Amino acid sequence: MLFVDPREVDLIWGIVAQATAKNELGQAAKVAPDSGEGQKERLVCIYTNDFTDMEDITRVVRKMKEIGLITAKKPIYYKCGMSLICSGR
Repeated sequence: MLFVDPREVDLIWGIVAQATAKNELGQAAKVAPDSGEGQKERLVCIYTNDFTDMEDITRVVRKMKEIGLITAKKPIYYKCGMSLICSGR
């Protein structure tokens, strides 16, 4: 899960959407809508096919690093069971 500053969400979502459409990341991605309540961060998720497939998860994480989605500023989160990978470190 990527927790993105609202001022950067359009840029980050554009990168995620393009990479997902090119089949470079996971099987799907989503961005949380703006609630209009001035939230501190917006959630961007990248879904993998199988949360037990460590090779695929590693591939996705490497690509996220390569395209600048993972930085040392935030931790990386992975939510098992729903097969979703989202971002951080």
